[in-house]
Amino acid sequence: MLGEKIKETRMKLKITRQELADKVDIKINSLTNIEHGKATAGDDTIKRIANILKLNNNELLKIKQNDEIILDPQDIVIGAKIKYYRQLNGYTQLDLAVKLGYSGSGPICTIEQGKRGMSKNSLLRCCELFNIHIAEIIAPVEIDETYKNFMKLFYAKEKPPIYASISSLIVEAVRQL
Repeated sequence: MLGEKIKETRMKLKITRQELADKVDIKINSLTNIEHGKATAGDDTIKRIANILKLNNNELLKIKQNDEIILDPQDIVIGAKIKYYRQLNGYTQLDLAVKLGYSGSGPICTIEQGKRGMSKNSLLRCCELFNIHIAEIIAPVEIDETYKNFMKLFYAKEKPPIYASISSLIVEAVRQL
């Protein structure tokens, strides 16, 4: 909803995504993820966006509080694989973040949680650091009924106790790939 409001207002004002990203001082990929609901923005970023789009700060911040990030199932698997190979190679989240040019470990944390994707360049750099082929990270996931049912649990606000067990099994299965 926050992303929709930002995109709708941006388009009404005939501001391109690149122009808004430049004015807000964020990367276009970040703005794209915010608009698509795949990432959330910090309060300062929301205030800068609201100022540029002439929107009410408080309204956007309220929308942000009620928003849920929409996760892409492929990002969840890629995130788990990144975490596995990062740990296998003895990197902390901060080590990897610095090597990829991030200013802190936050992006790696959200990538590993499947809450955001990675650029192709960052994926390739990870593969170089981990000394693996990119196919080991981005191999497509075969989606069957079990996977669909797990995703329903993943997106549910109230998760049943069995969710933690299922989640652990999936992470372990991804490690085996």
